[in-house]
Amino acid sequence: MTELFHTIRTRSHRHTSDAGASMVEYALLVVLIAILGFVAVQLAGGTLSDTYHDISDQLTNARAN
Repeated sequence: MTELFHTIRTRSHRHTSDAGASMVEYALLVVLIAILGFVAVQLAGGTLSDTYHDISDQLTNARAN
């Protein structure tokens, strides 16, 4: 009987571990970082594209001269 009680107690402790909660927290952090990265690229993407285009034009003009 004691062995049965020990088995039930051990299994119930495994199901109440915080490992699942930690995994969910990490997943939420990854999603949040991905969203922030996406928003940053959307906001700065046009500016960066214009900057790279200007640099390319200047290099092309410098080479032509």
